[in-house]
Amino acid sequence: WFGLSAPILQAPIGSATNVALVAAVAQGGGMGSLAMTWTAVADGLDRAAELRARKLPFFFNFVLRFGTETPAR
Repeated sequence: WFGLSAPILQAPIGSATNVALVAAVAQGGGMGSLAMTWTAVADGLDRAAELRARKLPFFFNFVLRFGTETPAR
């Protein structure tokens, strides 16, 4: 599956994840992930391009908000 050699999915732990960590997990045979909630679109696209260029398996995680409350500003 996705070229993985190890059954490992690295958790997208907020700001603790970065491209280097995702790449290390993927190079070790697992699938790395980046937390993308509250990340600017341009930054997310840059990170995706860097990982795609390395041809490594990865995924993005977005926290979804449910409910009808209006977010605080």
